Amino acid sequence: MDITPNNSLNPEIWSAIVDCAILFANARPTKFEAPLNLSYVCRAWRSFILSSSLFWARFNAYDYDDYDVLRRASMWLDRSAAAQLEFRIHWLPPDTHASDVRAFEQSLFSKHPLWRVIDVPFKTLRKSSLRRLY
Repeated sequence: MDITPNNSLNPEIWSAIVDCAILFANARPTKFEAPLNLSYVCRAWRSFILSSSLFWARFNAYDYDDYDVLRRASMWLDRSAAAQLEFRIHWLPPDTHASDVRAFEQSLFSKHPLWRVIDVPFKTLRKSSLRRLY
């Protein structure tokens, strides 16, 4: 039985399946959880998942001192395109990656008109980043 996004089920059903997987995974930007892990199933799934910005518009980054979370959250932001964003960021990035943190913050703040739900403690962001909102 061949089950691919463009074979057996209509796109709305596939979207609902992927969205449920993302919710179940708590939208953590890791390679082991949806939507990224679902893109490894086959080419059809990969194409379907990577082509939808909505699957990448929600993420939770809670891992303190994990540089990979920053890198993957940046990837999620890039893939979210113009979708409304829902994100939670609770981490204190290491000082050793200050330029990467600044780049992530610039990307995040450039999309502030798309923010729908955010949860970012002030201790997570630098004061210079907060000034960009005003």
